[in-house]
Amino acid sequence: MFERNLRIVRSQLKEGLSRVTGLPGGSKAFLLKELKDFLSPAVVFLPSELQARALSHDLKRLGLSAIYLPGWDVPPLDVSSPLSSVQYERLRALYLLFEESPDFVLLTPSSFLQRVLNLDLLIELSVEIVKGGE
Repeated sequence: MFERNLRIVRSQLKEGLSRVTGLPGGSKAFLLKELKDFLSPAVVFLPSELQARALSHDLKRLGLSAIYLPGWDVPPLDVSSPLSSVQYERLRALYLLFEESPDFVLLTPSSFLQRVLNLDLLIELSVEIVKGGE
């Protein structure tokens, strides 16, 4: 059954676009692994942060490179700043996007709609710190 569904998805992708829904648990990562040579690199949209993080972990367990770009944890134009851990995760994901060539980039609607620094500014503001380095 899986092979049959995989052939259907591949044929739909050849025609342009395929939408797959209702896959339970780790089967999403397994499907993406099977389609990696056909799709990679690809952007995968997920409805929630929890699902995006879970898929990121599943893909990494299968030996694929995946970068999850989280959204801010505060609404736009809010007076408070995002948590420093969220700022770190987001900036690290952007840095990795420019430095590596991941198989998959995982986004949620909120992370997709938020602006990002342009590449030149991100590089200019970056400082690399290496343990044991000077």
